[in-house]
Amino acid sequence: LGLIGLLDIDGIGPKRARALHDALGITSLEALAGAARQGRIRTLRGFGARLERQIADAVARHLAAGPARTPLARAEAAAEALVDWIRARPQVAEARLAGSYRRRRATLGDLDIVVAARDPARVSAQLGDYEAVEAVVSAGETRTTLRLDNGLQVDVRVVPVECFGAAMLYFTGSRGHSIALRQRARRRAMKLNEYGLFAEDQRVAGETESGIYAALGLDWIDPALRENRGEIEAAASDPAVRGLALEI
Repeated sequence: LGLIGLLDIDGIGPKRARALHDALGITSLEALAGAARQGRIRTLRGFGARLERQIADAVARHLAAGPARTPLARAEAAAEALVDWIRARPQVAEARLAGSYRRRRATLGDLDIVVAARDPARVSAQLGDYEAVEAVVSAGETRTTLRLDNGLQVDVRVVPVECFGAAMLYFTGSRGHSIALRQRARRRAMKLNEYGLFAEDQRVAGETESGIYAALGLDWIDPALRENRGEIEAAASDPAVRGLALEI
């Protein structure tokens, strides 16, 4: 997973991940932990001993929690196969993976899938028919939780087409990114939720993510950068900064 995996660690954003790679050759959490133990991180400009200790602690917590999570690479085949099956349902207009999978985090707690459908209740009722479903944990007209035969838990949200972009934005996250966007909307006398961006009772945007970002005065932000680590400010002010960050 390379540099993207480093972004799972608190205190490491795109620029610091690039600095760790360029100066120390770090591309894995294990290498990051080793560099911290050896005191090499503190020697880098902009890091220091205190941040090195914070990074070491964060990596230790992350690695300790590893068995309860699924590596991204291990989840890909099952995730993509399920989405392809959902897309093939007659009432489905679109289906996409969201959550930490879409943000390309190193490990996953579960899978999030957002589906746009003309008849959400009907599509939701069909999800248990997928051949790799071991159990339907919970079922509703718009939200269904499945457990696959490989142990992965999957939350599927089925929404109307006009809400698809808003739901993708909301369920992709991260939490910090979503909160920052909602705050930005409020400063513009608007409300943002999983159903759309609203000015009073009028939906301003919602069918696409790009439409919501544009209505908030922002350029598109790649899902891998949605961690509330400066990407919103970059999208609003200096596209060159965002382009530099996207290199990792």
